Amino acid sequence: AVVSGPAPLPATLPRINEPSYDSVTAPRVVFSAAAQTREQFFFQLRAALTRSQLRVLIDDRTAMVTLPANLDFDRGSSTPGPRQRRALAALSHGLAQVLPCHLPHESANKNCPDPSSTPVRIASIRVQGYAAYAPPNTRRFFFNQKLAAARADQALKAMLSSEPNILSIKNHRGEELFASEGAVIGHAEEKNGQQLDLRFFFEPPDNTGGDSPQSSTEETVKRP
Repeated sequence: AVVSGPAPLPATLPRINEPSYDSVTAPRVVFSAAAQTREQFFFQLRAALTRSQLRVLIDDRTAMVTLPANLDFDRGSSTPGPRQRRALAALSHGLAQVLPCHLPHESANKNCPDPSSTPVRIASIRVQGYAAYAPPNTRRFFFNQKLAAARADQALKAMLSSEPNILSIKNHRGEELFASEGAVIGHAEEKNGQQLDLRFFFEPPDNTGGDSPQSSTEETVKRP
């Protein structure tokens, strides 16, 4: 679905060291050692996605994975395009191989190391969609807020449809692992209003730096 509004959206801002993207294939990952830290976990995930020719931007400090700018949403659109869908499929395939080793033991596969040697545990993953800045409490703001939430929701649905097995993965409390949320970016942010992020949350004691990194967005809409 494509939506439009009365005010033009700001121009797309390129991200630094933006990777190239051509095609994706299902990754194959061999775990040679346990991921003992968050940084090692993301190194493991990056390796899986690189094998699929998907080069994402990973910020270990904020536990954020961002798709490259050439996979951003079109202005005003909440529907992932064909290239976005291929990238989201590759992302979900990579996650399906890496995540089971960082969840309850029954989720593990034969490539996982001994779970007792893998302290890093995933608590939840939020797919985050964004929309361009608009002054708070204006018609445009609420419009963009809904657009951001729709982008996250549609992206998560695309991921789950390409890898249905990850839908059944639960965290240590038996809760669903994935959720979606949308946010209108702050006026002074460098964040692009069309981008898509995945934000990871870890079980203690692996949340070095905080288990709930502070968001710099103006407003967030969460969807279970």
